[in-house]
Amino acid sequence: MSGLPPPPSRNLLHNRAIHLACFEREDGLFDVEAHLVDTKPFDLVLSSARRKNAGAPIHDMRLRLTFDETLMIVDAESVMDVPAHEFCNGALPSYKALVGLRIGSGWVRDALKRIQRSDGCTHMSEMFTEIGTTAMQGMYGRANRNQRRDKTAQRKMAPVLENTCFGWRSGGPIATAASVANDPRDT
Repeated sequence: MSGLPPPPSRNLLHNRAIHLACFEREDGLFDVEAHLVDTKPFDLVLSSARRKNAGAPIHDMRLRLTFDETLMIVDAESVMDVPAHEFCNGALPSYKALVGLRIGSGWVRDALKRIQRSDGCTHMSEMFTEIGTTAMQGMYGRANRNQRRDKTAQRKMAPVLENTCFGWRSGGPIATAASVANDPRDT
């Protein structure tokens, strides 16, 4: 059996689509692009009295973080193609504060310290966790691809991944195998 069991009859109230992708750039840097779109299946009147038709985006926003091989953020670009309220665009400059942070354990906490809730956009900031995961998946995939050419590639990623989830927990089968592979005696 795959997937969730069928639910009882229900009506859709809200749809949020988030798409993320990680890219390796020609200049040696990397990008994670996040795109979030919120829609409702019915007409909606926002608190500003602005009307949104059924299916029309309430939010349509993008955040691109550029980082180096060490996962240090070197640039941040954000845009709201469709903000819920026109003045929400005022939050966009705050995302430049991410420059200088390193994506990894604790990075979301550090990012939220730099971008206070009243300075940022809740919905854009909610994507930080997925951005971090996408960056890690991209870099891990790159290391895995390069492993065929460079036996040290997996060794570089294993310490970054340890204790990031149940599968990579310390003492678990993956982390144990990686620590054996990382034994400096066999380099």
